[in-house]
Amino acid sequence: MDEKNNAEKCSNCKYFQRYYVIGCDRTYSPTRQGRCININISKTLSKKHVKNDNACDLWLPYELKKLNIHYTMEIRLQKICNDLSSILEILRDIK
Repeated sequence: MDEKNNAEKCSNCKYFQRYYVIGCDRTYSPTRQGRCININISKTLSKKHVKNDNACDLWLPYELKKLNIHYTMEIRLQKICNDLSSILEILRDIK
């Protein structure tokens, strides 16, 4: 990853939640705007940082958020797999 994408800016933070707009074709497009979802910072201060795209002391890299999302998805998929296995066993018992 290049230095520009790894810079400590609000838009590259784990706690930055980007805003999206819906187009005529019902697809979502990201905007440049967003908000901070970190509960450990005041709304006033977070708005100030987000507006200027300057990271605060609580900044964490976005990669941590992506890892967390992947881990959560993996757990959900494993649960779905287990549920499907249980359903399959029930269906086989019915025969």
